[in-house]
Amino acid sequence: MRGCFINDKCVAHLDFSNFKGSCECVLSNNAFLNLFSLTCVGLLHQEYNVLDYGEKVMDGFYDVLCTSSAVQGKMPSLTDLETNASSSGFEAVIVNRKIDPTLEELMQIAQCIALDCPATNVAVLVQQLAELVTGHMGGPVKDANLILAKWIERSSELRTSLQTSVLPIGSINIGLSRHRALLFKVSIIFSLETA
Repeated sequence: MRGCFINDKCVAHLDFSNFKGSCECVLSNNAFLNLFSLTCVGLLHQEYNVLDYGEKVMDGFYDVLCTSSAVQGKMPSLTDLETNASSSGFEAVIVNRKIDPTLEELMQIAQCIALDCPATNVAVLVQQLAELVTGHMGGPVKDANLILAKWIERSSELRTSLQTSVLPIGSINIGLSRHRALLFKVSIIFSLETA
């Protein structure tokens, strides 16, 4: 069971234990939600490292990951994660250009890439955005275990320096597949909207 949060509000809990090509949604506050709306995007990304092509990741989206097998109980809110740098057992990556100057800079580069690409050649745009993300996230992954070890070290450094368990996506310069997928999704959405 995972919680889905948008701007610090739990909007849904999804249960993937019986996943058979679609997800079952157990809704908080008896609210009706579209299963493939923004409220479920974070959970699909968390569970499967996949974001649907048509889904938009907007400012305020954050991806929560449990970093300790000893953690039990309720998933903390974004506010709790922001004030609790290391002992919560959770870590979040947030997309928010307003508080993340590096992400804003990356999106400006993505916009320039999109403007320079011919509208008929999407493959070139995708390739160049993938290179932007790969370059920012530590280069190509040749050894997943090595990247994981570097990420654990870098994550600890970031949580200590930022004094929070909520890491702006732009601050991540050693990225795992979930970080790379999220940054790529944000960059492709932004570049297509602004081109």
